[in-house]
Amino acid sequence: MNLALADDIACVESDSPAAAVGAMAMKYAFSPEGFKAAIPNVETILRKMSSAEQATLVEKIILYLGEYIDESTVEELQMAWKSIGQRMGFVSAGDARRAAEKAGREEGLEKGLEKGFDNALDIMRKLGIPEEKIQEAKAMQEKASSK
Repeated sequence: MNLALADDIACVESDSPAAAVGAMAMKYAFSPEGFKAAIPNVETILRKMSSAEQATLVEKIILYLGEYIDESTVEELQMAWKSIGQRMGFVSAGDARRAAEKAGREEGLEKGLEKGFDNALDIMRKLGIPEEKIQEAKAMQEKASSK
């Protein structure tokens, strides 16, 4: 079955909400803008399910399709349905995992930028660029990174 041909309205009217949401998630897996536009229909379908089923299904979409769906769409999905843990006032395992992943990405990016800049300074020295110019570049980078 080619899920790209799935009809959104037929999904909304489906007697199997989990299958309908799954079909829509797969239909738009490679079209983040299409998936964002379909979120109101996905919300309508999810309202047919219990809170626990909703949270589980959203977690599955993020887990299995997260690498295909852009980050802003994932955030929209998460905001559309708070996890059970959030509703009850505690952080879910999924919330903790996402926070750790985000912190790890940010830390990795910061370390990568620092290492890349250090390598650039070394290259500048090897190319014979005067130390005064290298220090000026370093000062500009430090000023930019402190913002």
